[in-house]
Parts: sequence; C-alpha cells; structure tokens
Amino acid sequence: MSALFPAVLGDDFEQLHPAVAKFHGTGPGARAEGLFRITRGNGPFSYAMGWIMRLPQPAVAVPVTLQITACPRGEHWNRNFGTQSFQSQMWEEGGTLIEAVGCVHFAFQLREEAGALLFRTIGCKVMGLSMPYCIWPRIHVCASPSNTVPESYDVFSILVTLSLPLLGLIVKYEGELKRTSECCGSC
Repeated sequence: MSALFPAVLGDDFEQLHPAVAKFHGTGPGARAEGLFRITRGNGPFSYAMGWIMRLPQPAVAVPVTLQITACPRGEHWNRNFGTQSFQSQMWEEGGTLIEAVGCVHFAFQLREEAGALLFRTIGCKVMGLSMPYCIWPRIHVCASPSNTVPESYDVFSILVTLSLPLLGLIVKYEGELKRTSECCGSC
C-alpha cells in the first residue's frame, strides 16, 4: 500500500520540509512520540462536546504517541494522549483527504505552505448526510518543521484546533513529535 499523503498532495508533497515529508510519506508503519499541551474550550457546551467526542483532557505536558497502521480503505491513526486514546481512519477520495471519526466524516483539502502541511476542512458528513457549512466543525491542522530542532529530519511540530461556529474552541493540541520507528504497518 502506498503512503496516503503523497497521493493526496501530489507534486506539492516534494515541497514539504524533510521532517514533515519523512513522517507523512511513510504511511502505514509510521510511529512518533512527543509531549503536547492540550487546551479545551470554556463553558459547559465545549466540555460536553469534548466528552462526547472523547477528546483529550487539558494538560500542560502530556506524553503523546501516534501509530499509523493499514486499514481496508487507507490508514488507521491511533493517537494516545497519556492514557486516553483517539482513533480515526483516513483515505483518499477524489483528490481529497477523508477522515472518519465514528459516524462523522470530514473532508480536507491539503496544501503545502513554507514547508508545512496544512489541512482545510471542505466538507462534513454525519451518518452519510452532508452538513451545511454553517454548522461544520472548523478543524485546522498544521504539521510544520520543528520549532526547537529546525534542522531535524525526525522531529516536527503539530498544531490542531477544533472549534464550532458561534461556540468557539472545543480543543486545541500542540507539540512536537519525533519519528521513532517504522514497522510492517499492521502493528
């Protein structure tokens, strides 16, 4: 199975910083770990949404592991924030990256900017039904060169924010991941 991100990003994949490209170009079998700061939105609705979605709890320096394995449609991403697990499946569909979290499917347009890999939400379906733009969760993802070790080919920075229109921030997590190994992809 070929790596997902080069297939979706096309020729622009070659413009990514080497650390970002090395990890995202590996595909199934890639593994990374690091420390993240996790921020959750204020208010009862933000808390409830975070609980329903099983998003990680707020923390200043939580250990994170990311393991990518193969699944029938593409890649299975297992993120562990301390003892909390968050899983999704990703695949390519018509030049778009699709990420499924349970019955919710997000469509992302990927692009390269200054060596970073950026995700932009361009669609959302719940149980197969397209949701109107005005209620889509706003998910912003940036995988960029390391802030602390910019010359590294194994360390990269991640910033993910999830917010809802009119309600604001649900969760934000950020930190650095170090690529730690590759395995057969079905670990």
